[in-house]
Amino acid sequence: ACTSLLERHSGCVNSVSWSQDGQFLFTGSDDRTVGVWSFASSWEGTFTSALPTLHRHNIFDAKLVPGREHLVLTSGADGCVGLSHLNGWPASLIHDTESHCVSSKLDFQPGSSAVALVPFSDGSVRIFDLRTH
Repeated sequence: ACTSLLERHSGCVNSVSWSQDGQFLFTGSDDRTVGVWSFASSWEGTFTSALPTLHRHNIFDAKLVPGREHLVLTSGADGCVGLSHLNGWPASLIHDTESHCVSSKLDFQPGSSAVALVPFSDGSVRIFDLRTH
């Protein structure tokens, strides 16, 4: 049975991912924001913020960058890969494309917070070195 409902986005929620310590949940949505939920004090979760992004279309994945607890990496239907900052700094794009490729998911190289891999609908996987961002 459903024990709790997290409602805050104005569009479809496409992804959920936990911080490594399990205290925060990040949600990516068609409303082009990243929802941040705190689970530090209760299992029900408390909405803390909606991080802005520079995506022009749906966000399909959003994950906290390992070892860099202030950064959330995003991928989306617009083929862009972005960074949103928990500390209030402006969002940025590390990959912006005018092609019609979709970037649907993302992951990090095990043992490295600096290397992100993002698959695209053109059959490629792009590798990003986050040390330059």
